[in-house]
Amino acid sequence: MSNSEEDVAAALAAAKVRAIRTALLNVHKTLLDAECLRYGRVHDRPIGGPHQVLQLVLRDPWFAWLHPISELIVQADGRLADDRPVSPDEAEAYGADVLTLLQQEGGGPDFRREYHRSLQELPDAVVAHARVVKLAGKGKT
Repeated sequence: MSNSEEDVAAALAAAKVRAIRTALLNVHKTLLDAECLRYGRVHDRPIGGPHQVLQLVLRDPWFAWLHPISELIVQADGRLADDRPVSPDEAEAYGADVLTLLQQEGGGPDFRREYHRSLQELPDAVVAHARVVKLAGKGKT
């Protein structure tokens, strides 16, 4: 492969990781918004703003099931911030990790249970999920 072909392949691989990450971020936001509403209803008080949401997400067991999604987003952020070019194999591996989490047995039993519940209850989550799966499941970049 020539240098320009390698540059194009790396750019496409990075674009794929960014696209999957952005779609996964949308899944996370959809789920987090719904969990905040559920939490507020169960505890008979709304959550008081972004700072309280952050504190709850970081410390309250109620939100712990969302951590595997957060970890994949952070993983992409770290890789994209690296100066090394992203390889097509890395982009495919990231997509496979996302699919394992969302469609297979990744994330553990709490994640699986809560994620499936969310897909049953939240049409927006289904749409966001489908978009991530489509992006992550595409062939080689």
